[in-house]
Amino acid sequence: MDAVSQLIAAMARALQTSFEPPVVPPMLHEELDALKRLLRGAGGGAPSRDRLREAVALFRASREIPNLMFARAVCFGACEKFDRLEPPLIEEGSAFPELLDRIDAAYRPEPRPFRRCYRGLLHSYFTYDGDTPETSAAGRKNWTLLRDYLRDRRYATESEGTQPEWLEFLGEHPNLVTDDPASRYAAELLHGNKEALEKIKVSLDVSDKSWLMRRLVLAQIRAATRTSDREFKRLVDALLHMLEGHDVLEDEGLTLILNRYASSAAPKLHIGLRDRAVKSWGNPWLDKHSAKWTLASAEARRLVTGWFKLHVIRTFFETLSEDGRTDPRRVRFWEKYYEQIGDMYFALGSTTRYARGADAKRMREEMGGRLLGLRNAGPGANNAFIMMIGDIVAVEFGMSGHACFLYRRDSLPFELSGEVSGSTDRDGLRSPDNLERLTHVDTRRGTWEENFAEALRRHGTPRSIREDRDRRAPASDRIGSLSRQRLQEFCDAHGLVWQDNLAKGGILAVRFRFNAGGIADRLKSWGFIYSDQKQFWWRKSWS
Repeated sequence: MDAVSQLIAAMARALQTSFEPPVVPPMLHEELDALKRLLRGAGGGAPSRDRLREAVALFRASREIPNLMFARAVCFGACEKFDRLEPPLIEEGSAFPELLDRIDAAYRPEPRPFRRCYRGLLHSYFTYDGDTPETSAAGRKNWTLLRDYLRDRRYATESEGTQPEWLEFLGEHPNLVTDDPASRYAAELLHGNKEALEKIKVSLDVSDKSWLMRRLVLAQIRAATRTSDREFKRLVDALLHMLEGHDVLEDEGLTLILNRYASSAAPKLHIGLRDRAVKSWGNPWLDKHSAKWTLASAEARRLVTGWFKLHVIRTFFETLSEDGRTDPRRVRFWEKYYEQIGDMYFALGSTTRYARGADAKRMREEMGGRLLGLRNAGPGANNAFIMMIGDIVAVEFGMSGHACFLYRRDSLPFELSGEVSGSTDRDGLRSPDNLERLTHVDTRRGTWEENFAEALRRHGTPRSIREDRDRRAPASDRIGSLSRQRLQEFCDAHGLVWQDNLAKGGILAVRFRFNAGGIADRLKSWGFIYSDQKQFWWRKSWS
């Protein structure tokens, strides 16, 4: 066989043999991946703080940019406050716009160098807080200028070949450098999907302290206000929780939540929303808090005012009264009139006035200027509750055995300021110059509640709204047998949580920690039993 034939035969054998790719060691794979990450993240990391300080100082002094390394450091450092007495560069009215002009002139024609500066400016944009009332006018103006610059120059960063990961991500999320950076992610975040948020934080190195996080919170609240009544009510607790730690958002966020809730069909008492509104804006029926409450709609203010009056009534008769835990009749009677009570005062005995407990402190803060001192009323634990109902003023005492006194509002024998006397003197809360003295004693003419209601009507106070509803409703509708719907409506109305574990061999439970009062009475009427140890109500079946 000649040489040519041998070559042909060898080639044929070679073609019939399968080739396998060479084995790449794992360490080489890791090195290749690291190199790819380095290339894709080019220009992403910030220089040291010392380098930033030096570059910003030199730019301030000379307004010159000698090289790319210097330019990049100034861009990263423009948001930093290096000295207590010196503002960050972005707050300097002429210096910062001049920086942008010089970056444009020197590097914009070349995408690769330009995007290294662009990355530094993007960092300054997300880091500097240009979105608060405390931000200087120059800072806010330059921060807005920077946002528009980043939006308009984004395409100047693109080049052939491998793009940095941060730049690819920004290309997919251009909304981040517009005046609406957050609404795109609101629906997903509202339903617990944080994937996009985590990618923003990682790809663009955005801190949890960035203003963008606040914008995302507000965007979720706005998105929630566009959902159905049922869905929105389900989200209220989560929305209130989102506002925690964002004082700048409190007024705007709370306004959105409160106005939306008030506009829903048949808004039930929401204890968390009531307490948050009162904590942030104060007692809604006091004039000194009117400026804050103008943020809310008139409907929202009326709603919270009613809720808070109910809360005040229950606080007095269930907490500050001697019979609060044993006799729920007084709280049940007066809470029927909460919509007609125009104003209220607490006159506190020394025990409550100086009590250090959390509940007492909170009550004193909430009532503010409607707190009075009470003297000459017997034991220091005695307190008085003064209610303005139309032209009538009703005075109830906390200690049992005291009558209720009615007065004309325009001729009160006592002053509603400082300290008031609980004595029977002419200027005391039990003054003989009263319209009527009513006792909490049932008589052959009827219950004391019926006698009180008749006395109020006799002096010009109309029948309570709830009394009218109860009078018109059939007896079966006033309490009614227990059903899933009735229990749900009852718990919604009082801000309670209930659980049905009967299918698992457990119990039907309602989370309410008191064993007396109107709520407790209703639960008792449905056959619930109170657990002193665990402080909740339970029963073993629906029937």
